[in-house]
Amino acid sequence: MPGGMKHRFAQRSRSTIALIATLGLLVGVVPALTAVATPAAPAAAVVASDFHAETGVVRAADLSLFQSGNIIADAVFFNRDTMTEAQIQTFLEQRVPRCEAGYTCLKDWYDTSRTTNPDAMCGGYSGGMRERASRIIYRVAQACGINPQVILATLQKEQGLVNHVWPSDWRYTIAMGQGCPDTAACDTRYYGFFNQVYGAAWQLKRYANPPGTSQYFTWYAPGKTWNVRWHPNAACGSSPVHIQNQATANLYYYTPYQPNAAALRAGYGEGDGCSSYGNRNFFQYFTDWFGSTQAPNPCQPPPDSQVTPASGEYMVNVASLNARKAPTQSCGEGVVSLAQGTKVLKLGEYGSWWKVSVNGGAYWVASEYLLYVTPKDVDSFLQAVYIDVLGRQAGTGERAGWGQAIANGMPRLQVVYGFVNSDEFRMLKITEAYREVLGRAPEDGGMTAWLNGMRGGVLAPDDAYRAFLRSDEYYMLTGGTDARFVAAVYEKILHRAAGQEEIEGWSRVVAAVGRAAVVDSIWTSVETARARVAVMYRAYLGREPDQAALEGWGDHDLRYGHNAVRMGILGSAEYQSRAATRFP
Repeated sequence: MPGGMKHRFAQRSRSTIALIATLGLLVGVVPALTAVATPAAPAAAVVASDFHAETGVVRAADLSLFQSGNIIADAVFFNRDTMTEAQIQTFLEQRVPRCEAGYTCLKDWYDTSRTTNPDAMCGGYSGGMRERASRIIYRVAQACGINPQVILATLQKEQGLVNHVWPSDWRYTIAMGQGCPDTAACDTRYYGFFNQVYGAAWQLKRYANPPGTSQYFTWYAPGKTWNVRWHPNAACGSSPVHIQNQATANLYYYTPYQPNAAALRAGYGEGDGCSSYGNRNFFQYFTDWFGSTQAPNPCQPPPDSQVTPASGEYMVNVASLNARKAPTQSCGEGVVSLAQGTKVLKLGEYGSWWKVSVNGGAYWVASEYLLYVTPKDVDSFLQAVYIDVLGRQAGTGERAGWGQAIANGMPRLQVVYGFVNSDEFRMLKITEAYREVLGRAPEDGGMTAWLNGMRGGVLAPDDAYRAFLRSDEYYMLTGGTDARFVAAVYEKILHRAAGQEEIEGWSRVVAAVGRAAVVDSIWTSVETARARVAVMYRAYLGREPDQAALEGWGDHDLRYGHNAVRMGILGSAEYQSRAATRFP
């Protein structure tokens, strides 16, 4: 035991444990551990506080609600689905955001699991690998049908592991106190985090004497009244307790003492010489972290520790949306119907349910029926990009989706990148090239071939235009002579008429090295790059570029390509400012 803790007392003597061990299957053996299902108490029955000073637990539990005969309801104790693996990991990280140097806290602990066969207590566990503590807790809870919150509260009750910031490896070795009677050495067959968690969960199921096992555990059987001690010291006495359910019986098998009035008055502190604390601490940790130990009220919202804080304005996107007091459709109390278009403020997330504020009240709604309300400046920017890049208006859902991405931290330049590298934009550029250069629609398979080349990164969106200018089809469309071809290329690329000397000079180049060389030379010229910049300025900024812009962006075009210039202008502060004016 850790040095700062007080005495631990056994429920039964070592000779009793040995006797039980000889009974073998009569008692029940944890699979692959050959560990006896002993009734010897593993819990810290008389430890007042398992390192509470280090943990910062918020003391919310009302110990006046502690019921000796109903510590926790069966519906809560055996509910395996209260937390996902991710929620368990988040919970552990919230308890200990930072571990002391040189130590490994529970949120970062790994252990090698084992493969176990299914039996009356637990389903099979496919192990043999290094697994994170949160994953082991989740998978064991699923396999054995135990609430993972019960496992977490027991880990804290036994070794303070959930909140400990400098745990020793020994704490993980006996994490759940399984196989560790108070007055004897721990059973080495239970050593290790996985063995402890799986073994304890298996044992907690074994106490119910499920079909296929012996009826061994009967002395705290539910539905009857039993004398339960206050303390391992028999002189402290006991009192009758009517055990109301199997879950409470399980806790007494595991830790066979009830807290006296002094222990309950003490909260997490110490009572008197006859106080025991194991089941009191279990109740407190569970209640402080997860809420009531009793059968849940469907309209009881989850504790704040399980709700991920969030923000943003959203709008109802269906004809009518029910807002509830808790994140479940089972809650029918105080339901408020929200009409389509109603705006709400997001407060937090709990799985697919969101906590929202509506007219000053807090409610829970299903997130799939809400659309992000994009701030006006962002919405104006998105409307402009849709018109300028895709040539169409944005749908409400599209604007909401991109608006949410920007709210989550996506830079606007990255948004623009998504537009100019989208299949929709690529198809527009391919179609534009066919119609403007060849004067026709794409042939069967043509669109697909060009699109696949762009998707693979081999081609840029503007490359189809350039390639068509080099084609025999285009040459014939211009009149089938070198002079007419050169004149037509000037009009298409430079948007001006070619001079006679230019026509004659380039015609000689065509005759010498071919049309492709002429197209490529004009396409990659400084004049052409600056002409493209001017076209983009007029289209995106509504003005002519100055000389510095022509030179700077023109050089950028020649170095990095037309799409890089397109992205830069669309992502500029000037473009965003103009968008606000265009779409107020």
